[in-house]
Formats: sequence, C-alpha cells, structure tokens
Amino acid sequence: MLNYTKKIVYTAIVSVSILFFACSTDLSLNAPYKDVTVVFGLLNPADSVQYIRINKAFLGEMSADEISKNPDSIHYAPGTFQVIVEEWHNKNLLQVITLLETQEKIKEEGYFATSNYTLFKTNTPINPDYTYKLKITNSKSKKEITSETLICGYCQVSKPSPISSPNVAFSNNFQEYQEYIFKWTSAPNVRRYQLYLDFNYRDIPVSGTDTIARKVRIYIGEEKISDTKLSGGKSLEKVFNGESFYKKIGETVKFDPNVKLRELGNCDFMIYGAAEELSIYMDISKPSNTINQEKPDYTNLTNAAGIFSSRNTTIKQGIKLNQYTIKMFGFSQYTNNLNFCDPEPNPQTIPCN
Repeated sequence: MLNYTKKIVYTAIVSVSILFFACSTDLSLNAPYKDVTVVFGLLNPADSVQYIRINKAFLGEMSADEISKNPDSIHYAPGTFQVIVEEWHNKNLLQVITLLETQEKIKEEGYFATSNYTLFKTNTPINPDYTYKLKITNSKSKKEITSETLICGYCQVSKPSPISSPNVAFSNNFQEYQEYIFKWTSAPNVRRYQLYLDFNYRDIPVSGTDTIARKVRIYIGEEKISDTKLSGGKSLEKVFNGESFYKKIGETVKFDPNVKLRELGNCDFMIYGAAEELSIYMDISKPSNTINQEKPDYTNLTNAAGIFSSRNTTIKQGIKLNQYTIKMFGFSQYTNNLNFCDPEPNPQTIPCN
C-alpha cells in the first residue's frame, strides 16, 4: 500500500569517474516544509572539466513515486544559485573560480524527473597542492552553503608497467592459475583506492571484414589507508587471484556463432583514489548487514546535505599479458569455448589466421 503521509525523501546518486561508487539514502518524516539543498561535487585533477550538482529534497502529501516525477519537487529553477570555488595555498587566496550553469550533461531517463536538471561547471585546472573552498549562494533566499576540500594527488604505479616486456601473468606454463600482485605508491590526501583492469579484445565476424572492439571491466579490489596523516609515499599492493580474471571474462563474454575469432588486446589498469570525506561518505552509504538498519547522517557542507570532496584517476594503458596467460584462454574452463585465438598457437590453441 502506498504511503500518502507528508514526507521528505532525499535521494542521492554519485558516480565517480567510471562507477567509483553509488549510494542512495531515503529520509521520511512528518514535518513542515523545509528547503533542504543537496550538493554533490567531486573535484578531480585528472579531469578537464569539473561539475557540481545541486538539487533538493522534496516534500508532499502523496507517494514518493508521484513526487519524484515532478521536476519542481527535486530540481531548482535555473538561475537560483551562484556557485564559486576559491583556490587557496598556504593561506593565500590565489583565484576565485565562477562556475557556469549548464544542462549539457543530460541525465538519463529513469525514476526521477529530468527537466531542469542543472549542473555547474568549470574548465579551470585543479591543482593537487591547493585547497578548494566552495561557496554557493541562493539568489532568492540568500542562504549560503560552504565547504572545502583537499585534493587527491597522483599515485605512482610500479606493477604492472606498460614499459617493460609482457609482465602480467595470471597463469603459469603448467596451465595453472596463479596470483598477480599489483603495486603502487600512495598519493597525498587519498584515504581509499579502488583498482580495476580493462581487458580489451576484438570480435572478428564470420562474414564481413569489420571487427568490433570490446572490453571487460574486472574489479581487482580495494585498499584503505589507515595512517592518520595522508602525506602519500606509502607502498601498497593488492593480490589478485588469476582464476578470477578468466572467470569474469567467461561470465561477461558469451559464445556467439556469428563470431569467427576473438583477438586478445592489451589491458588498461586503473586506480581510483578517494579523499577522506568521500571515503567516509562511502562507508556510511554502504548497505547495513546488521539488524540495525539506521545509518548516521554525514555531510561536510554547511546548510546542505551531500558531499564536496575530491577523487583522482590514474590510468596505465597498454598493459601486456604474458604468453602463458594468453594460452590459458584455450585451456580455462571459463574461456575455452569463446574462440579466443592465440598469436603463437600450439596444437591445443586456436590460431589467429
């Protein structure tokens, strides 16, 4: 049965780079109307454009499903806000960045209304050595929202290396799966890392000459830094089970009678870093695995809900798989029926020509 009591429902979804995290929080209460602004901004020095999203909690004497379809319930009218970000270094104000209101990034159709979906953007480069202070002013109510964040620096990846000869090995010459250790050095102001590997390949059709580039994204794992000070320079590593590599590919890639061969390509290794406030927000937003489903509220903004923090993305492209890892595609129970070819075949593997 639908609940028609007066309610405020606050729903927030944040996507970091390519699916860094997603979270949602619902708050329902009987109370007089109150303007609750929701702000999400994650500054990334690796991005050429920075976006800050502003919307609002919504209230009404109808079901949440009906309210969510009304743009006025969750989006402010264009021109409501003025948004600036101040760049500081050693207590010195270096510049004031004015963000422009835009609707160029269209929200995907879904549960919530999409009209008046407004973002604020800037092309100003973000410096990992500086502090950034956010100031949002509601031109109608004069309410001011503030926050500040340090910026995630760039980590240094030592393994794998795209410079060396093929060095990623998820199996050995005895056709056995083996572990691989990813290694990197932490950057300043990063509390949490998530690691991914993109496996690239091409489908060669039975008929025609056009090949299709495809990829499988594989989650390697997460590492959280426990040090009190996030000054960087800490050696980190994540052990990855080689069997998981082939299993994920087997779950994602399906046998296709219209595909004659699949050519293996190189891999791309990605590390996503989250600043302190973003890491806290992620922890609080995780689903509860206890009988107590209540979660504490968290925000680092004054006069608003949401988060203003930093993230960073480090990508190493052209990572090569070694010969034993390539040949294992023809032997693994997860991939041996998917027509992956071997550029240096033996009698048990499929040649690429």
